[in-house]
Amino acid sequence: MRNNAYLFRLLAGHSADPHFRIGATAAQQTLRMAASSQHFRNWWQTRQSYGPLGLTNKWLARQGWQHTNLPWTWSHPLIQVVLTADPSTTTQQAAVAAAAAALPNFELHKVGDPSALGHHLREGWRAQRWAGFLRSNTRAAAALAPHYGSWSSVADRAKEASRAWNYVRMDLQAHVRAITTDQYISQLRLRSNQGLPPQPCAFCGALLPNRAHEWSCVALRTNSLPHPDLLFATLGWPRPNSRDDRDCLSDLAEVRKKVLALRYNK
Repeated sequence: MRNNAYLFRLLAGHSADPHFRIGATAAQQTLRMAASSQHFRNWWQTRQSYGPLGLTNKWLARQGWQHTNLPWTWSHPLIQVVLTADPSTTTQQAAVAAAAAALPNFELHKVGDPSALGHHLREGWRAQRWAGFLRSNTRAAAALAPHYGSWSSVADRAKEASRAWNYVRMDLQAHVRAITTDQYISQLRLRSNQGLPPQPCAFCGALLPNRAHEWSCVALRTNSLPHPDLLFATLGWPRPNSRDDRDCLSDLAEVRKKVLALRYNK
């Protein structure tokens, strides 16, 4: 998967991923059947590699869920959840399974509430996308990994960034998508990619027109709102309910629009 595809899929959302939607529907049906039927749970010993259970096992593994030493029970290290379809599983048993999976803190979810089960499956998918981005060989990932290494540290910001795709003007939406998925290419980066020596900023004459410069260039910016933190300065992800962050992100989209207009003579 391309490095920025992790972020694009994350912000586009689980509903735009047909592989997740189909797999989640099938997995939820299998897990709910197991939770309500002892006969179905007896399949654990003989049908783990084929049929509904086999498909569920494979799909959960692709989503980052790991088998524990308990039947019908999985853990997800990235979201600290132990999921069980066996109603006889106790909290004490789940704690042993969590310890074996190196989960110091965990939430035990017993399949039964369809909305809660769907939530955990979606959160596991989102955490996988963020972890994939952090493993990518990009400057943005290298800058953010030491400070935002867990999905929980960025979950609210990711949701706000996803909303931002639609609350800006129509002519800025593509630019906001590019900024929030690490697809911003500065004047300096473009020439480096082309194997060319640096040139001064075409707008103000600064010697090194990288992204940090362009996002603060007085000749490009139309407001002086600051970047509130490293996550915003890297990906433009706004803080929830922050009007300043939304306005600043819209301004950065205007910056990209100006840079591309000059680049492509539009």
